[in-house]
Amino acid sequence: MNPAQPAGRLNGGPAGARRRRAAAGISGLLLATTLAGCGGGADGEPGPEHSVFFGVLAGGQDPLGAEPSAAGPLDFQVTTGAADSPWAGVLAAAERANAPGTFTSFAGAEFAPGPHHPARTLIFRGPQLPESLPAAPVAGDPEPLWRWMDELRDQGLESLAVPEPMPAPDPAGAAPITDAATSSEASAPMGASPTADAAGPALDAAAAERGLRNEPLWQIAGALDAARAAWLQGVVLESTQGINPFQVGIVAARGSGLTGVWAEENTRAAVYDALRRRETFATSGPRITLRLTAGAVPMGGDLLPEGGNPRFVARASSDPRGAPLARLQIIKGWEAQGEASERRYDIACGDGQTPDPVAGRCPDPAGGRADDCAAMAAGAAELSATWQDPDFQAGAEAYYALVAIERPSCTRSAAAAREPGDGPDAGQRALPPGRAWSSPIWYHGSIR
Repeated sequence: MNPAQPAGRLNGGPAGARRRRAAAGISGLLLATTLAGCGGGADGEPGPEHSVFFGVLAGGQDPLGAEPSAAGPLDFQVTTGAADSPWAGVLAAAERANAPGTFTSFAGAEFAPGPHHPARTLIFRGPQLPESLPAAPVAGDPEPLWRWMDELRDQGLESLAVPEPMPAPDPAGAAPITDAATSSEASAPMGASPTADAAGPALDAAAAERGLRNEPLWQIAGALDAARAAWLQGVVLESTQGINPFQVGIVAARGSGLTGVWAEENTRAAVYDALRRRETFATSGPRITLRLTAGAVPMGGDLLPEGGNPRFVARASSDPRGAPLARLQIIKGWEAQGEASERRYDIACGDGQTPDPVAGRCPDPAGGRADDCAAMAAGAAELSATWQDPDFQAGAEAYYALVAIERPSCTRSAAAAREPGDGPDAGQRALPPGRAWSSPIWYHGSIR
């Protein structure tokens, strides 16, 4: 570790607390679905009392404009105004919409972007709220906003900010890979990314911790590329400089999907605390539910090198009104001996087959391509797997994130539907599959 970083601390948090941390007990399911068979006990996995709640960062309607699914309406939202909006009106609107135990409405604010900084959504935990908002940051620079948030935190007013999506910091290091033959994110190795030499100048540890303290989450818009690039660069920096400024969880960008959180109950305090600890996931729109744990460590958490190769438990359920699940994948990014790499591993297949242990991918559907509507596999309503990293290196820094991928849906064109005598698959084409992505679990092999 960097000697400038306080001993016994891990990105601003006590190492001991992170070592022991597990998700708190949850009082019960309210509006959304739970994962069937998510029983507790083994390896400290969270028990069946855990519930997932779906919401959006601002507004209050499904971002895709669809009617509520069988899983019920949204569970939470952030009621916002611009930084120069009447703050009293925002507070009143948030309070009117809030119904503890049924629907959570946070008070928040939106700050416009600058030339080199994204827009930000500010979320207050409550019940204490500021009497006014600061002026919009000049040119979008977040430092004045972070200082104001820290000052409020010292007074007992807790908040976090969520930046909108930004371009990937190193597109060459985390190029999107799409397997056109399977209409899914590929499982083959993604190749080498920036080496430790690309880590750049020494970081300001205090500034990095301040950023993570105030912005523990990033928004993603329909793909994981920017987050992957940042996560990978983060493990390089953790290994070379002892601090990871990109140890962030994910939520869905407004208008591009849904955010899921695992929380004690549907209240401001519980949902906010789940956001704060990064126990979150994002979907491309469907209400897929997923969870990743490693022993007692939930997604968003830190895993220290105790006990050898960690054992991950992954579970996902499909949207009750959507397509079944085609596969579960683990995305791993790691740094070892000066080189950073990424790889995807299929860990569960929706057609009941077993992933190839060498290739790390599910077999193609019998009879043709995965995007061939006539040969499409049935898929599964639920998938689960227990997985250990076949390429585990005890001393490496790494992140592990879970992806659930739906079976592609098929649609028939209106023109083809008018043709008499066509077979049942005539004119059909596969649509891109829905996905859900978890916040990572970070493995800190360089901390001893």
